[in-house]
Amino acid sequence: MDGHGSLGNIGLLQDKLKRLNVAPEPLDYALMVFAGDNGVSRENLSYYEPMSSCSIVVGHLTGRSPTARLMQRLNREEWIVDVGLARDIPIASERLITGFKAVQGTGNILEGPALSREQVVKSLQAGEATVEMLVERGKSALGLGEIGVGNTLSAYALTVELLGLPPSRVVGWGSDNRGDLYEHRLRLVTSIARRQKDSSRHVLSALEEVGSSEIIAMAGAVLGACRLNVPVMLDGFVSAVAALAAYHLDEGSARVLIAPTLTRERAHPGVLNELGLTPLLNLNMGYGEGLAAGLGLFLLEMANDFRTKQDLCSCKEN
Repeated sequence: MDGHGSLGNIGLLQDKLKRLNVAPEPLDYALMVFAGDNGVSRENLSYYEPMSSCSIVVGHLTGRSPTARLMQRLNREEWIVDVGLARDIPIASERLITGFKAVQGTGNILEGPALSREQVVKSLQAGEATVEMLVERGKSALGLGEIGVGNTLSAYALTVELLGLPPSRVVGWGSDNRGDLYEHRLRLVTSIARRQKDSSRHVLSALEEVGSSEIIAMAGAVLGACRLNVPVMLDGFVSAVAALAAYHLDEGSARVLIAPTLTRERAHPGVLNELGLTPLLNLNMGYGEGLAAGLGLFLLEMANDFRTKQDLCSCKEN
């Protein structure tokens, strides 16, 4: 992070908006939170119960989650996209998208491939289709988030594969606040890395083997946003790994990305560095679900408001 701090980074955000030709007018943005379940969660490596992502989604849709409360305060939309939940969501909501489902929970990456190639492609398409839908609704900036118990382990395994790093330099906290499960997670990722050692390093193969539907959907969203020239606010470590997967599919996709903050995950700075991104803040967050993306979008809105005022002042002077 540069020495100018968050206020200095307002200029970086303004430059990003100009480079992407975002009009200097009030910024309408939304948050996309992709949700899925992961078979590897049955290894009891998370603070949450295995295959319980649906209950977290309900907290978002009923306005009880920190992310939902933030977006309500900002008067902006949070969209939940069911791309891979094991169970149907028991409540209805106009902000719930169920038509892009790619899989009903992934396989356990310790036992074999998480997804088929067809499911990987459908997950990518789910992300792209969500971006297209929101852009058609007039959104000029989008944020990424994810709900998926166990998906941090997938993010670790993907980072090992895509950056060629040893597991000891990648595995971190996950949702474990005290670090009690660190050794367990490290053993699991090391085991997966050994299995993957002789496999193809193509990104689609890696996503089949150790991906998760919500990570892949976020990668698809980045690709869709790049095609439509829409700025994308990342969230935390898991969303950065999704952006890394997108980058391996299309290096040009990094141009639309913004990183709101560093997290406590040890591999997060390295992933952002690979993407050429400097985080706006360092909140040392250990919480995903789109919360940091929502905060970052508010900063982007503020930067755009400053840009609009500067343009108005320039017009008056001329």
